[in-house]
Amino acid sequence: MKKFLMFAIVFLLLCPAAFSAGITQHDIRILVHNDGSAYVEEEYVLKLEQSERDALNATIHSEFSLKDFENFGVKKSIKLKTTGDNVVPSMTKSDIAFITLQYTVPEIAEHIGDRGKKEILAITEEAFIFYDGKTISLPYDPPTDLKILLPMSLQASGEVTPPPYSVTIVETNGDKYREYEWNHKRPFQADKFRVTFERDVTLTSRLSIDVLVQELEDTFIANPVYLAAAIIIVVILIWYRKDIVRLLSEAFAGESVPEEDED
Repeated sequence: MKKFLMFAIVFLLLCPAAFSAGITQHDIRILVHNDGSAYVEEEYVLKLEQSERDALNATIHSEFSLKDFENFGVKKSIKLKTTGDNVVPSMTKSDIAFITLQYTVPEIAEHIGDRGKKEILAITEEAFIFYDGKTISLPYDPPTDLKILLPMSLQASGEVTPPPYSVTIVETNGDKYREYEWNHKRPFQADKFRVTFERDVTLTSRLSIDVLVQELEDTFIANPVYLAAAIIIVVILIWYRKDIVRLLSEAFAGESVPEEDED
């Protein structure tokens, strides 16, 4: 009997995929910066059985990574490129555990258009794992709260879709943000998600690869010959981009030129 119990414990420790830890709450907080990047914190609250508690405790006291917690249903909700991934786990003396994910998203918003000297950016459904290619759904099971904090220095543009549960003004680290919240009290299912804002156009952003390619497609897609010629011009622009930005900035815009890596 003792051998059987020992085997069962070892099996559970080595095969955490068999766990069925219950996630009782999932909170997502996305703090957007002026440069279009974002800092994300996600907190999972788990209710554990004894075997799951033992396995999680063993994981916490080892050299763990984010992947080790996926067996408990814990994973990032943002599917874009992230940096600085960090996991902060804690357990109570009861059967409750808290797992907090912290990471940075270099580009949380995508460019969707221009308006005068402003570029229009939006956080869309493409950023979330909740999007299946057709619809985006805020999970009700487990109860999920989503908050997006947009700096007041960035001008909101257009309607927020789907409509948030609440919109409030909050202060974080001395800066004010417009906080949009969606939660399990009013879960949504929609074909798209949009939190849109405007940002001043700079020479650097206008000469970015994404903007150049998009403008090429819009202008020359109907004529392959012109498109090929334009691509060659773009390659030249990209190759000499640093020099071009400096010259144009000095000649017209009066903008400071950011330091860039030589590569």
